Amino acid sequence: MVKTGLITKIDRVPQVMKALRALSTTRVLVGIPATKAERSNESISNAVIGYLNEHGVPEMNLPARPHLVPGVKSVRGQIVALLFKAGQFALDGKPSRVIAVFNAAGSLAASAVRAKITAGLSPKLAASTIAGRMRRHKGRKDTDPKPLIDTGKYYRAITWVLRKR
Repeated sequence: MVKTGLITKIDRVPQVMKALRALSTTRVLVGIPATKAERSNESISNAVIGYLNEHGVPEMNLPARPHLVPGVKSVRGQIVALLFKAGQFALDGKPSRVIAVFNAAGSLAASAVRAKITAGLSPKLAASTIAGRMRRHKGRKDTDPKPLIDTGKYYRAITWVLRKR
């Protein structure tokens, strides 16, 4: 801080530089992080389940049910607005606000992916898949069975993380 008569000048360059570093080196990743990918007593992880369902596996008779990319794209405009706000916070020298905005963007994107699944994905489940679910979950009456929602393990694993570049 420098005082020159009645005017006080505040040197905010260090805070602005720190905030700009946070802005330029932070990435938001949405999906199934490796730390949350494992499923107890099962040989396939949630991350693999997500990939297989996003892209499909014809040789396993598993159709593609895109949900990760379309879910995030559905809120692209809101995410861009949030990232613009992060830029403003960086120029104001507020690195903690930059990180808070990145977290808000991640939360928004992960929620959009879960909403995409909840709304139902195409194609609908095969009758044999529905029958298999009913056998596994005796007594459960699922009037509208949805792809990717059976036990809820995969659905609950969808999240976001912040990573440094």
